[in-house]
Amino acid sequence: MKIKIVCIGSVREEFYKKAVSEYLKRCSRFSDIEIIELKEYKTNNEEKDKKLIIENETRSIVDYLTKEFKNKGGVYNVILDVKGTAMSSVKFSEILKEENIKYLNFIIGGSLGIGDPINPYKKLSLSFSKMTFPHQLMRVILLEQLFRSFKILSNESYHK
Repeated sequence: MKIKIVCIGSVREEFYKKAVSEYLKRCSRFSDIEIIELKEYKTNNEEKDKKLIIENETRSIVDYLTKEFKNKGGVYNVILDVKGTAMSSVKFSEILKEENIKYLNFIIGGSLGIGDPINPYKKLSLSFSKMTFPHQLMRVILLEQLFRSFKILSNESYHK
């Protein structure tokens, strides 16, 4: 299974970069995880601009998924969304042991979210919390949960 984290923008803060790097290193003994960073659009906080940004960022995600996975089977796209389904770490780990998944993509939108054109591409909309987190921090949280999942599936201990 190939795992990609497809996200809008890059991590700017050094402490997030270090955490991302650390969890990628921890996960590397279980799987190769690739982070794909797509263009982040800026807003001047006007509502019409926010809609346009969501449209542009969503289009870039859809374009990437279409180009990268066209005519490939076994693609499983998970959209991280505060309105998505919540699950335990054990339940989350079960996604990683699905035999029919060849390409597992976790999609993190920009700070304004992801638009409806992503819907035909998603297999699961996943929420880590009803709280809102910075989209850069979500990379760290996601990577930590992936590492935890690998440890669960390997019957190795990890803090609770």
